[in-house]
Amino acid sequence: MNTTLDWDAIEKIARELGVRDRAFEKWKERKSVPHKWRLPIIRASGGHVSLDAFDGALSESVKA
Repeated sequence: MNTTLDWDAIEKIARELGVRDRAFEKWKERKSVPHKWRLPIIRASGGHVSLDAFDGALSESVKA
């Protein structure tokens, strides 16, 4: 499983799930995916995106 966010993969899945352009832009700016979208993205990825990937991205943005 991947433990870092692959924004290209997240974007593709998010678009399929109906996330609007501006919302996704905010996610990238904040380097965080809202909790309500994490499980749907994990499910849609078939397990390629893990919950740990979201937590890792958050801890990286806190360090910066």
